[in-house]
Amino acid sequence: MSRPPHHLPRQMVFDSLILSTILMAGLIVRLLIAPAPGYEFDVGVNQGWAKSAVELGLARSYSEQVDGNMLPNYPPFSLMIFANVGHVYKAFISPEFDKSRLEYRILIKLPAMLADLGTALLFFFLLKQWKNKKAGFLAAAAYTFHPAVLYESAYWGQTDSIFTFFLVLALSLFASGRMTLAGVFIAVALFTKVQTVMLGPLFLMIALLAGWKSFLKISAGAAAGGALVLLPFFLGDTLMAVIKAMLGSVGYYSIVSSAAYNFWWMLFADAAGSMQDTDLLFDLLSYRNIGFAIFGIANLWILFLFLKRWRPHKPSRALFYSLFAAASFLAFTFFLFSTQMHERYLFPFIALGLPLAFINRRGAFLYAAISLLFLSNLMGWLPLSFVDRALFRTFPTLDVTIAACQFFAYIALLRYVHTLEVRVLPGHRSLVPVFVTRWKRAFKHHKRTT
Repeated sequence: MSRPPHHLPRQMVFDSLILSTILMAGLIVRLLIAPAPGYEFDVGVNQGWAKSAVELGLARSYSEQVDGNMLPNYPPFSLMIFANVGHVYKAFISPEFDKSRLEYRILIKLPAMLADLGTALLFFFLLKQWKNKKAGFLAAAAYTFHPAVLYESAYWGQTDSIFTFFLVLALSLFASGRMTLAGVFIAVALFTKVQTVMLGPLFLMIALLAGWKSFLKISAGAAAGGALVLLPFFLGDTLMAVIKAMLGSVGYYSIVSSAAYNFWWMLFADAAGSMQDTDLLFDLLSYRNIGFAIFGIANLWILFLFLKRWRPHKPSRALFYSLFAAASFLAFTFFLFSTQMHERYLFPFIALGLPLAFINRRGAFLYAAISLLFLSNLMGWLPLSFVDRALFRTFPTLDVTIAACQFFAYIALLRYVHTLEVRVLPGHRSLVPVFVTRWKRAFKHHKRTT
């Protein structure tokens, strides 16, 4: 038996050292940012959930909170994470849950910051597998030090990066054909944040197209993952409170836009923050139903565009890119046209859209532009310094301008995803040009016969 080349272990050590340096530097930067107060209301509520889970028990904290903290409106896996934070804080730092302590503030932000690094690590392996090792390092570094990612997790103190990590993991497992595990992490993502439903139709489409055996594997994995998450609440007799909280989160803020610089903000500016999304537009349809309709059409278009590529399911580079292109497009559609959107709800695009930056220059430009617009939206709600405060104060319509740019960026992304399928990715021909060609032929034939 021949021995492997002597340079391989050395190269592996060198690669591990580079990757470790990127992730460690990312963690250090986050720990330096994390002492900032961020959005104090959100951070304080999360700290209260952690304290209640420790003092009352995980299950009971869904129906009762200490110190007058608001009842949880997040799914149960998020509460499990906060509970673990609370136990660690009590065991190693202090039995007194003082919200003003820097250690408590940093610790409550830590799960989201670690999720950032986990997502960066995922992208290293994904881009290394489907492009090359250099792309893997660049992807890991790009996500680790992405300004919007740092802003939301380490500065703001929000937790969107956690369910986003599970979304990326589930899609990656789909692309590699590991259906049961994909189902598990779809369920975990859903029980971390209900916003996961934005990719629900996509997951259902690709599961059905993969074949009935794959569909059963995905369903079994999702059922097992969901059961494990819900088990403590079932045993604690608070399962109905959990379900009620998850269902109630859909209409928790029933306004057209909550500082999300999207299509509705472009039309109505800050008045969108006081309009009920059940109001009728032109006395015809409610804003909520219009958003649902546009999102449904976007899902049908994505299905039509990638139908041949996703059937049958075989792991490939083109499948990987098409899945993430579709997911990022739907995440942007969900943010831009759905009501009840908050300024940070475009966060999943930052992860799901990252592979686009490694397809071609156009994809990289689009990804960078949308990332910048998203960061501007975050700063419009939670300023970082006197500079961005002064900028939004000096230009009162800057928020509407950003919203309009978001809309035009969406149109550009729509065209890009279509071009990606019909011209860039190898392999299957899309049904779209075939359909258009047949329609034109039928129309010409009809004109000749009449």
